[in-house]
Amino acid sequence: MTKTAKRRLIAPLVVAAILAVSAVVVVAGLWRAAAERQVMHLLTSPHEEARKQGAWQAVKRSSRPAADFMYASLSQDRELSPGVRESYVYAMGRMPLKSALPLLLRLARTDESGFVRQAAWVAAARLDFEQFRAAAREVENRADTWDRIGIAAALIEADDCSQLDLLFDAAANGDDFQRNIAGAVLRRYLRPLMQAAGRWPVNADISVDGIWSPAFIAEVRRRAASLNLPQIAAYSRPEQQGTEALRRAIGRIYGARARLVHALYSIEAQ
Repeated sequence: MTKTAKRRLIAPLVVAAILAVSAVVVVAGLWRAAAERQVMHLLTSPHEEARKQGAWQAVKRSSRPAADFMYASLSQDRELSPGVRESYVYAMGRMPLKSALPLLLRLARTDESGFVRQAAWVAAARLDFEQFRAAAREVENRADTWDRIGIAAALIEADDCSQLDLLFDAAANGDDFQRNIAGAVLRRYLRPLMQAAGRWPVNADISVDGIWSPAFIAEVRRRAASLNLPQIAAYSRPEQQGTEALRRAIGRIYGARARLVHALYSIEAQ
């Protein structure tokens, strides 16, 4: 085969390869644009639940325009719903949006909603644990139940169980909302440690409508007091993080597939 013939044979293959790569880039760009539009559509919805969903989607997609929108909504006091503000705060801690730390610390100190404040403490700790600790010490003597829940939750997430009793107190003596949130924190962070030690109660009267029963709180508290929780965390946390990382990776794969299908349908509709 002559060089000219080889060139004639290779040229279409090169063109096809270039077109294939270009198509992938174009589809990826269209997918990202469609995903951004969907997130912003949710965040600008008049419905609270849609705006909350937009915050969760922003975390999954690491959407910078969405992060800027949520930051502006909080810093300019535009978002009136405490539930939505809590979702925005959570999202900025998870993304993570490092530049949001001063705002999160301000919200942790001053937001009128305790539910938002507790979320802001946790989000701030995820961005800068040392600055969180310093700010938490400043409000230690005037913290209310919501502040205590948030500070204790941020600490136990970092395997510091020094404020565990505050979570038990909130789960036992707070209002229904506080008891529910405190129970959720204990369930998420304390239960895996106690399960790793074989000390989590089995077949117990755990809760009614998400709120832990007094008997169950007392039993978990008694068992937790007998354990060296920081040591258990040091041994078990790497395995737990590996399991969580695998779960998130699977979630991202399925999420990416769903978004690609959505983008392709959007392109077809256009």
